[in-house]
Formats: sequence, structure tokens, C-alpha cells
Amino acid sequence: MDYIPEQPNYKEEDDYVPRSPAPQFQSSDTPSDTQSNTPFMSSAVSAGTSSSRGSKRKGPTMDGIDEHFAMLNTNLQQCVSSMKDGNENASQLVNIARAQAMEAQDIAAEIRRRNDLYAEHVHHHRRHASYQYSESDIWAMLVELNIQDEQLMDQCYEFLCDHPGRVKQLFGMPYERRMTKLFGFMTRH
Repeated sequence: MDYIPEQPNYKEEDDYVPRSPAPQFQSSDTPSDTQSNTPFMSSAVSAGTSSSRGSKRKGPTMDGIDEHFAMLNTNLQQCVSSMKDGNENASQLVNIARAQAMEAQDIAAEIRRRNDLYAEHVHHHRRHASYQYSESDIWAMLVELNIQDEQLMDQCYEFLCDHPGRVKQLFGMPYERRMTKLFGFMTRH
């Protein structure tokens, strides 16, 4: 911004305002005796005006005030222009923020959709791909069933290792019914 001068102090006594010479009239109005030819006249005319050529002219104090007002007007116009530019920039920033917010909402919706698909996939996978029991799990179950005959225990072990679907069924049953169900599977096969 440009320099803004301080307000002038009009109460100072140093401000000298020159007075226009007062017109002097003589009995004969000859062109040689008019006011423009008289160098020193009394100050009967009001301050800030001159009677040369019949027009009024602003005095030096008014010129200074006009300069200050012109400078003030220019600075105000620059201030308004800056505020207008600032408002335009703020509007652009608001539009950018709105676009980013909408984009964030779209991203959040896409994340939710993908999470739902993933949860559905996990649920489907759990239903179709259940736990695979190892040979040691099968052996531990047979030991828990307390089968005394080693040859029968070996036959049960081999049968269950060859039929993993039957293993899942046995592990899903209550403990006390497993022995009966195992012998039923083996006799039907």
C-alpha cells in the first residue's frame, strides 16, 4: 500500500494563508488603475479567493486538503480492491474445500463398500472352508475315546485319515457320542 500521510493540523499558527488583494476603486476606471496593476492592496476579500480574471481559485490550504482526499480516495479504492480479491480467493478456497469434502465422502463410501464385500467374502469362506484337522488331532481324539485294542485304534486312525469329512462330523458331535458314531461310519464303509 502507498504511504498515507497524517491528517494536517489546521489549528497551528504556522499555517499562513495568503490573502487576495482587495480591489481598489478610483473615481476613474481606467485600465491602468485596475486591481491587477496594483501590487499591494488591503485584504478585504475573503481568504482563499483571488479576483484576477474574475474567477475564484482555491487557496493553498484547500489544495492540500484536496490532495489528502485524493490520496485517501485512492487508498480506499486499493483497500476495497484488496478486499474484493480476498473475497474471491476465499470463495475459491471454500469451493476447493467443498470438493475435497465430497471426495472424502466418496472415498469413505467406497471403503465401506469394500469392507462389506470383504466381510461377505470372509463369511462365505468360513462357511465353505472350515478348519482342517491334522493327524495329531485325530490321534488325540482317539486317545480321549480310550480305545484299548491297538489294532482297532489303528483301523480307526486309518479310516479317519482317509475320510476327512467324517473327521469333521465326529469333532462336531458331543464327546460321549463319538465312539458309537465312529463305529457306525466304519461298519457302513
